[in-house]
Amino acid sequence: MDYKKIIAALLAVTMTGAFTLVPSVNERNAEVLAAEETEDFSWLPHSDEEYKEFTEKYSTVACLNGYIILSEDPCADGGYSITETHEGTAEYSLYKEYNVRTGALDPGTSALPVKIYKPEKSGVLKITWKKERTWSETEPAIWEAVKYYSVADDLSVKEITEEEYNSNSENTSSDGIYPTDFKEYSKAIENNPDFYISDGKTVYFLNSAQSSAEQKLLINTNDSVEVRHDKYGYIFTPAQNGSYIISSDEYHEYIVDADSPEHDHRYEHWVTNYMVKSENGEISVTMLGRYGNKYDEKEKMIFESQYNAFSGGQIKGNHYFRYICSELNTDVQLVMKARYSSDEDADAEAVQNADLCVIKKYVSSGSISPDFIIATPDMMNYYVISAAEGASGQIILKDKKNDETYSVDVKDGQIVPGTLKPAELTDTDIVKGDCNNDGVVSAADIVALIRYLTGQDEEIYAGADVNSDGSINVIDLCNLKSMILAR
Repeated sequence: MDYKKIIAALLAVTMTGAFTLVPSVNERNAEVLAAEETEDFSWLPHSDEEYKEFTEKYSTVACLNGYIILSEDPCADGGYSITETHEGTAEYSLYKEYNVRTGALDPGTSALPVKIYKPEKSGVLKITWKKERTWSETEPAIWEAVKYYSVADDLSVKEITEEEYNSNSENTSSDGIYPTDFKEYSKAIENNPDFYISDGKTVYFLNSAQSSAEQKLLINTNDSVEVRHDKYGYIFTPAQNGSYIISSDEYHEYIVDADSPEHDHRYEHWVTNYMVKSENGEISVTMLGRYGNKYDEKEKMIFESQYNAFSGGQIKGNHYFRYICSELNTDVQLVMKARYSSDEDADAEAVQNADLCVIKKYVSSGSISPDFIIATPDMMNYYVISAAEGASGQIILKDKKNDETYSVDVKDGQIVPGTLKPAELTDTDIVKGDCNNDGVVSAADIVALIRYLTGQDEEIYAGADVNSDGSINVIDLCNLKSMILAR
């Protein structure tokens, strides 16, 4: 039998459009889910004129449609920042922010910003906003707003009076040792050169820069994590018995000659590393080192490689979870160590539902800055697994070096911590016809199978054995074509 002629004929049918592919069930479900989760923020301002009308009608701080809205422009008076402090028993977070001139709900803090805060825990809340120059200890704020809110059990929010707040509030300030204003924050930085404070139950990781800075908290562990963003850093609560490698990852912005029309903005990347352990509720914090460099894309790539070597060298085992905490949200990743980079077999891949995740490979440099406090001469592969946007389901991962298979759950576009466990890949896990392991059967699988049968590719996934006879040949190609045509 002339396989090449048969393959050419089938390929011709495929390319001439003799059949029409329809979206898979997974693709249709994803479209429906995206439509259901789309939020309508059309009632917010999206132009200069709407911004002016909105602030005139509702003031610069408003409580609308279950959200707290801030629309005060820090740039209108030249070089100011909006600072925020809060007290009370309720909790909230910055849900979204955007600039009315961009026309999209994207992060941005230039002229005419809108910030949308979302309640996360019931109780009462006092929030104070100020427009001030944060680098000046003497210049007073030029604008201030103090608002009081009540958050119900269903997380609905309403504005209340100061008297109502005082009658329902409790002191939750960790005995007053955590900063609540810029003066206290400046003193905390001065008195704590390692940039953290602990009340014995939690740890407050301070933003080390009193100038403008973006701070994230990176938490590497296999134990449970509880963390929330505060005005001057992050408050972390460890498990009763837990071990963590934590890094305060900051991008500092410095303004040179701020009073000059030709002033310059400069950026630096600073990372402060800690080991946090909790035994029977007793917390110990050890600063492991501090790394700083001029920020650019090359430095970013070097840092990512070095950071995997650093965190992986401190944590036992071949797998751990990484929490990337920002002011807006927390992303969770799974990190797999895959032995040495000189080993061609050292690899990690998704062997089922690969479309649910994104895998990035990093190779440790082997020559790491002494400031980073890493003694890891080995050049190892690290695989960082993130969930695909909006994905939910279970991924099957293969550690090819050790011939080990694991499963991990994803939900709403996030890796679910604590769900990594050994798994066996059975016939029921294999999607028949899924030759390229993307989780769906489509024309792309015909192309993948043709490439394998004609010798262009040496390997193919088990789903290519469409008729389950133990071999992959042109009969499977015919069956695959029939399968797709029958849809």
